[in-house]
Amino acid sequence: FFSGNLVCAMPTFLWSLVFLLLLTCGRAGAKAHIHVVLARYDEDVSWIQDYAQRTDVKFIVYNKGEPLTGSVQSSQNVDIIPIRNLGLEAGTYLHHIVHNYDNLAELTVFLQAAEPTHIPPGHLYPGVTFEDYLKKPLYVPTILVTADMKEVSYRKGYHGFGPVEASFNPCPADGLDRWFNFGPFSYWDIVQGRRIKEQSAEFPTLESMWSSLLPRIPYPKHAIAMSHGAQFSVSRQNIVQHPLEFYQRLWDANQKSSESYTAFYLEYMWWYIFFFDTEHQSPCSLDTAALASHPRWDMSHPELPKWVRMQEQAYGG
Repeated sequence: FFSGNLVCAMPTFLWSLVFLLLLTCGRAGAKAHIHVVLARYDEDVSWIQDYAQRTDVKFIVYNKGEPLTGSVQSSQNVDIIPIRNLGLEAGTYLHHIVHNYDNLAELTVFLQAAEPTHIPPGHLYPGVTFEDYLKKPLYVPTILVTADMKEVSYRKGYHGFGPVEASFNPCPADGLDRWFNFGPFSYWDIVQGRRIKEQSAEFPTLESMWSSLLPRIPYPKHAIAMSHGAQFSVSRQNIVQHPLEFYQRLWDANQKSSESYTAFYLEYMWWYIFFFDTEHQSPCSLDTAALASHPRWDMSHPELPKWVRMQEQAYGG
């Protein structure tokens, strides 16, 4: 059936085929299934060099500032993409989703570009590491605000205030006891109020933006738990539960200023966008009604100056 020449050529042909298959499989195996999206303006991103050998992880640095120089540029698992300086980190996250909606990684980690740390200006909660975000979808609530955005509470241990939990759990291990008393959220009114006025905001309140752009998810009645610093990891499945047009609308609303007021709204909305379902209606299924009735600060309390400093660190006055 086969000619003698073909039979003699078979071993070489087969080895070539095997080599081609191995090469193809090797490339497929090396394809990063985790993308780390970094929103950079002027941060030092040299820390990502520590992960240069991770073939399963690709860092995508969206650069809104001066061009990056140095060894980061030559890393095999780093893409540097210059984009316009609009919308803060929320604009970067939405840019990535809108432009990669049909090609998202299995897991995407969204971060501001500074090295993740546990102390200001870092936003990691004690006990959690950057590597934890590379393992699975992860959202760690660290701040609570009342639904009217008038009062705020911090998770104990965050930013060095209060005792740290004995063993880390993304969710507060002992419920309401893991949160400070609520206090006036004065910096939200001052700082966000200024942005809303200066930018002639289409949405003067968080609730108005939520109701307009996220109508299928009811606005929380009592309190909202969020991850301060907008850092989380999300599966592709959770991202594409919303159509591309949904993210396009969010992005369009966000792209009107370098310090868009919508970015600060979105920091409170991310969990609800990606993780809300009928069984989980708040981060960690926290009892937000009970949390909203948590004790308030006595305005003469000796710890109140520390509370004010906490807000200064979080929102910069």
